[in-house]
Amino acid sequence: MDRDRAEQLNALNANFYARVTDAFSQTRTFAWHGWDRVWQACSDALCHAPSLLDIGCGNMRFEKFLASKLAHMTDKPLKAYAIDSCRALAETSSLEGVLVDFLEMDIHEATRDGNAPEAFAKIPACALVACFGLMHHLPCALDREHLLLKMIEKTAPDGFMSVSFWQFASDPRMRKKAERATQRGSDLLGFGIDTDQGDYLLDWQDETNAFRFCHSFADLEIDDLIGVACAQGCDLVADYQDDGKSGKLNRYLIFKVRP
Repeated sequence: MDRDRAEQLNALNANFYARVTDAFSQTRTFAWHGWDRVWQACSDALCHAPSLLDIGCGNMRFEKFLASKLAHMTDKPLKAYAIDSCRALAETSSLEGVLVDFLEMDIHEATRDGNAPEAFAKIPACALVACFGLMHHLPCALDREHLLLKMIEKTAPDGFMSVSFWQFASDPRMRKKAERATQRGSDLLGFGIDTDQGDYLLDWQDETNAFRFCHSFADLEIDDLIGVACAQGCDLVADYQDDGKSGKLNRYLIFKVRP
């Protein structure tokens, strides 16, 4: 995908979240079932050094999830560095037991050519670096790879890195709905979207022209990123599917970064 089209899709997503902030946040109040295995993998590391970098934090429900788990294990508060391009969405959150440094940042801009803002560079290495519900918003495979490399850089030695990949097109009902929305959105906005490549425009509730770009991942794309991470000093400790009625809506990877 060329850069001009990627810029268009990035702007589309920014406008989407600015438009539906409150309604979107209200539908994102529960922890994902797949997070339980993330916690199981890294609980000891987090209890020792409760630090998190959450890229694409949304309304910070993952921070809430971790804080509730840590409250039974340690008196230390969770130190979270939370990144999202939509400050309004992050501000819908009310947190207890978490010390948050929020950084408003366009992840698409930060991953372009492997660059990142100075504020990102100042974030210390964390016991856990997480990226949930974000990778599917990056239109370019190279940008996804760059983001994964940035995550590795920010993971402490012997720390953990976890990322999820949405595979909604593997569900026949969701795929048909996504195809209808993509056709309508393409006609309305004048975007050419290739669903054969896993790219879609998804609509939102009763909003007639609120669309966001989402990529549904094929297993081979995810396997390629596993290879990238392992070549950079990571060990894959878990690879599984979870979430949704099927229990297969997201594919999760959990890595441990070698010292």
